[in-house]
Amino acid sequence: KSDFIVRRAAIQFLTAITTNCMEKLQNIIFENPSGISKLVYILKDKHEDLVLDELRLLQILTRNRRPIQVSIVRQKGFKRLFDIFDRKDYDDESVTVKECLSVLLNLLQDNTINQNYFKEHPIQELPYLKRLNKLFKIDFIHDEYWSPQKMENIHLLLQIIQTLTSPTNSKHNIIDYQRAIRQYVRELAFNKISKILTSSIEVTIADVIDGSAENKKFLDSVMNNYGIIQQ
Repeated sequence: KSDFIVRRAAIQFLTAITTNCMEKLQNIIFENPSGISKLVYILKDKHEDLVLDELRLLQILTRNRRPIQVSIVRQKGFKRLFDIFDRKDYDDESVTVKECLSVLLNLLQDNTINQNYFKEHPIQELPYLKRLNKLFKIDFIHDEYWSPQKMENIHLLLQIIQTLTSPTNSKHNIIDYQRAIRQYVRELAFNKISKILTSSIEVTIADVIDGSAENKKFLDSVMNNYGIIQQ
C-alpha cells in the first residue's frame, strides 16, 4: 500500500510540474534510459486510480512530441493500452477507456511510424483495429440515449478513425486503413446517435470512403439494403 501511495504521489507531482516545465520534463524523461519504460510499465498496475493518473500524465507528455510517442510504442505502449481495454471489457462508458483513447489518439496523430506499427503488429494474431472494433458494440445502434461519457468516448474513437484515414497520411497507409475500417461505415451511417456527433460522423465517413471506390461501393450497397435512395 505504501508503494502505491508513493508512486501515485510521484505521478501526480510530475503531472503538476508540466504546467510550467513541460519541455524540461519531457527532455528529462526521454533522455533517461529507463524513463519511458517505467512510465509505460505502470499501466500494468492493478490500482485503477494509479493507472488513471498515469494515463493523464502520458496524455500531456505525448502532445506534439514525436520521439516520446515513438518511444512509448516501442516500449509496448499499444499493448498496455489494449490490455486496459480488455480489463475494462471495452466499456464505452468508462472513464479509464476514455483516457486510453486520448493517449492512443496522441500516439497516432501525424505519426507515420506509429501508424505503421499499429497496422502491422497484431496482439495474439488479432490486429489492433479489430480489437478496437469492440468499442463499436452492435447494441449501440439501437440506443435511444447516450450518456455524456459514452458520447465523449465515441467522439474520441471517431477522431482516431479520422486520424488513420487523414489525407495528410501516406497514400499507402490511407488505402490500408480505409480497407480495414470499412466495417465501421455501416455502424456509423445507420444508428440513432445523438445529433451532437452528426458532423463528426459525416467527416469520418467521408475520410473512410474518400478516393476508395471499394468503400463507396460498399456504402452504396448498405444504403440500398436500408432502402435509402441517394440524391
